[in-house]
Amino acid sequence: RVAASDVLRERREAVLANVSDWLKAGTLSQRQGLMLFFTGQAQRFPEEVSIAVGLGLQDEDSKVRSIAIQLIRQLLPQQAAAQQTVLLEAMVDAAETTSNRVSIIRLLSVLPGDQPTIESRVGQLAVDNDQISEVQRSALQTYARLAPREPAIALLIKVLNTSKNDDVCRTAAVLVGKYGSKSEAAVAILAVHLESSHDDLRDAAAQALARIGRPSIDLLGAALDSENLATRQIAIYTLGIIGPSSRAHLEKISSMITSDDEDTNAIAREALSRILQQ
Repeated sequence: RVAASDVLRERREAVLANVSDWLKAGTLSQRQGLMLFFTGQAQRFPEEVSIAVGLGLQDEDSKVRSIAIQLIRQLLPQQAAAQQTVLLEAMVDAAETTSNRVSIIRLLSVLPGDQPTIESRVGQLAVDNDQISEVQRSALQTYARLAPREPAIALLIKVLNTSKNDDVCRTAAVLVGKYGSKSEAAVAILAVHLESSHDDLRDAAAQALARIGRPSIDLLGAALDSENLATRQIAIYTLGIIGPSSRAHLEKISSMITSDDEDTNAIAREALSRILQQ
């Protein structure tokens, strides 16, 4: 055991002494192995891990780059911040893998560094409707974490107005709903998305309107006259979630209880019960 321990220590010391050489000239398996070796080791070997991250981010292999991205979270704050420029460039690089770009975008929400620059660059990506859906959605989520409320709401509304991608719009709807009544300016475009044939987008729009609450009531009331059955049903349901503030639409909801649509009947009865609660 003592001999084995000595051998391992000698090999570790050799590895630590040759980080740059291995990552510049090593085989693919050596480079990947070295990056994995450093996982969880940043506190013990901060300088060596920082060197490995810097070189790993420039590696031609996407897995090596992926490990480097993950290792950044383990670096000291000033070491992590030093990688900001490289990360921002990789974030918008169409040649980078989607998974690596998404990992970078998520990392940027907690990366120490020039926060105004990070916020601005992520915001530009969030409104770029030519981006891969997963990349744009991740950018929306990170931007909403970084930006103050008013510019975040404005950007989310812009995406809801301009994007043709249902999944992107769903993410924007979920995020804008988290601001509650402060998102009143989003009500009109969320009401438009109640007519979507995409179930998840329609549900996300309804949930956002429910969170916004009272400012949503009039447009939800208008949606009760939609030609789309699913829209009518979700409008009824959402008015019920908002509760007593929706009393102006009691008569209309009551009139929608008929003998030939049990699904709508059940939704309407539940909504009426909620609205009539004191």
